[in-house]
Amino acid sequence: MKPSEKQKALIYKISSEIAGWASTNDIDSSSHWNLICEFCESLELQENNEKWLIYSLEEIIDLIKRTK
Repeated sequence: MKPSEKQKALIYKISSEIAGWASTNDIDSSSHWNLICEFCESLELQENNEKWLIYSLEEIIDLIKRTK
């Protein structure tokens, strides 16, 4: 089954957010945690989905930070 337009829009937004991390001047900055929360809140997802996405993005940025 192909992704719906709503799913495609969400994929695009998440991909853009992650891609933006590549141009940060400090990948280790603690501000990324706040930015992740703000980004997820802006998507207006159901609360469970918002929390799951926050957790997932935090895991991804943790992995990136550990990769030196």
